[in-house]
Amino acid sequence: MESLCEFAKIQSTDASNRIEGIFTSEKRLNEIVANHAQPKNRNEREIAGYRDVLALIHESPDISLTTVERTLHGLLTQGRVEKVGAGRSTGYVWKG
Repeated sequence: MESLCEFAKIQSTDASNRIEGIFTSEKRLNEIVANHAQPKNRNEREIAGYRDVLALIHESPDISLTTVERTLHGLLTQGRVEKVGAGRSTGYVWKG
């Protein structure tokens, strides 16, 4: 079951980022999602950010939209993420 869950996280991360035009090699994707490698460029930072948000969602399935919005606002204020785009295509880049 754990292996299937990891596979689903990798597939979700890959598909979501590809929709936004964000790509990396399959090897790097697997390393980043498994948290075995540091991102080397903006695309990989986006992938790592998605991984982190996905982990947060899985750890806290009852999290409210208000909590997510407050958390993003806090991360923006602290300079830990950067807002990219606007409207429905808004994304966030993890700055670390």
